[in-house]
Amino acid sequence: MSDVIESLPREWMQPHPVLPLPTRQHVAAWLAQGETGRAHLEKVLKERAELINLERVDPLRYGFEPATYKKVRELINDYDEVLLNGANREGKTHCAGKLSVEHLQDTPAGSQRTAAFLHSSDRTSIDQQQPVIFHFLPPDIRQLAIRGLQLKGGTYLKYSRAQGFANDKFILPNGSMGLFFNYKQDVGVMEGYKLTWVWFDELVPLAFLEALTYRLSQGERLIILITFTPVRGYTPVVARYVAGARILETLPAALLLPTQVHVKGCPPGHMPYVMQSRRPRSAVLFFHWGQNPFGASKEVQKKLEGAKGPVIKMRAYGYAEKLVTSAFPKFSEKVHVISRGKFWKEIFPRGGTWYMAADPRPSRNWFVKWYFVTPQNWRILVHEWPDFARYGEWALPPADSNDAEESRKNDWRPGPAQRLEAGRGFAAYKALILETEGWQYDSNKKIWVANEKTWIINRRVMDPRFAGSEVPSQEEGKTPIEMMAEEGDRDPLGRIMPGMEWEAAPASAVHGAGSALDMIVTAMDYNEEAEVTPLNCPMWYMVEGCEHSKLAYQEFSNAGTEKNALKDPVDCDRYFEKSDCEFVGQGTMKLRGGGYW
Repeated sequence: MSDVIESLPREWMQPHPVLPLPTRQHVAAWLAQGETGRAHLEKVLKERAELINLERVDPLRYGFEPATYKKVRELINDYDEVLLNGANREGKTHCAGKLSVEHLQDTPAGSQRTAAFLHSSDRTSIDQQQPVIFHFLPPDIRQLAIRGLQLKGGTYLKYSRAQGFANDKFILPNGSMGLFFNYKQDVGVMEGYKLTWVWFDELVPLAFLEALTYRLSQGERLIILITFTPVRGYTPVVARYVAGARILETLPAALLLPTQVHVKGCPPGHMPYVMQSRRPRSAVLFFHWGQNPFGASKEVQKKLEGAKGPVIKMRAYGYAEKLVTSAFPKFSEKVHVISRGKFWKEIFPRGGTWYMAADPRPSRNWFVKWYFVTPQNWRILVHEWPDFARYGEWALPPADSNDAEESRKNDWRPGPAQRLEAGRGFAAYKALILETEGWQYDSNKKIWVANEKTWIINRRVMDPRFAGSEVPSQEEGKTPIEMMAEEGDRDPLGRIMPGMEWEAAPASAVHGAGSALDMIVTAMDYNEEAEVTPLNCPMWYMVEGCEHSKLAYQEFSNAGTEKNALKDPVDCDRYFEKSDCEFVGQGTMKLRGGGYW
């Protein structure tokens, strides 16, 4: 048998991680059949060698794809932004490169596509990203690029390994264009291009990513891929996609203990595989260790021997843990978040007391929350304004460490929801609040009328600092509480507004024992190791859709400053909790000024 094998062409015997050579038992069995068996052996080996050669020559059409490639394709059908956050050497770059070329090659007839590829610097683009794009071009186009031809119809192809693509671009015969940029450039260099695809590779600055996505996401659909290994931990870019995200799929993690919960929301022994970000149409896919047979699984495993859990999670599963602890460590989306259907169909009909809290600011939108307290004194956050669906993010991830002051490196920054439609006067806020609560304006009687669905608010509380500050009026300086209590003022639509009674919430420290924050943490507490029952359950809940508050419960920490934008949603909770907002029976609710309860 050895003589026969030695006589076969060596290219037939090359190793391959997915197309194994026949076993010695199979070879022996075939050779025992004489010439027929030998012919079959040669056929099997030749076809295998041809497949390997096709994979090498035309990887775009014949290259092997791990399961992650199929998952990425599924995600970009449903989401506009996908973060490929993964283990070392698991094929993130090759996956993004192949899908990028596919995007340009499969251009619909009569249209052209333009893709942008970005890396750390011009040199790293040439050395690391551009060779991947070149690798996946069809063989005939690669040959044109090596010869450096400029063809009729605008086609431009010129590539060398040392210099990359000439002028940092290429134009394919179908008219599609690829452009190479880097993070050392000003983002303004990309203005004027109608991009349909962007691939950010490794360590993209948050400011660069935000400027590009916010400016170019208008009009025709733009698909964005970010390939990232979180070697620097829980960076602002990671927070942009992972903070507040919902775990959709998990996979067993072979390098971690099978009986331990490694990430909240995952079964024991599992790590996140797919997450849906809180940002609209954004998702995260984690490339797990061992998924790519062409990767360096054994080498990575050896390097991680003896490593601590957070290092293994990051290096083998692409998951970075926050360095600062959340102020609400027990908060769990599975336990503390109630569906809207459950609240309105099961909890609300049993009765409860409505409260409201606001964190007003003259220079931006107020942050307002509505709470429902049940007879068991469960505190349920039902609604918040401005809402994420219509106004976008209230808070954006902290700035990159190079851009942030040391004292503010944990501060989340103001988002668009703080400014969109800002500038309302007191009458306009009254109208917004009444409409949210279900009041309707009777234009004939010129009064606001309640119905069976109206939220009848027992008490309204606001930031004590703002409540006591005087604001100018035509007559004299009045406090915001006095301005809100005035009757007869008109909103921008000319509707006559009733007086609205507010209280200043008790002043309290943000942190420390006995603080309002400590009271909220206590209300969220329950035994995580035991089953959730009426005897083991939190006293604090929220209805789904309160995305700003959910993010604050997950990300707000004691490490930030007073300027942390996540503090505003939490401040409303502090004012509510410190104001002793308990359940009040129907017979003891008092009439509020202005003709409503």
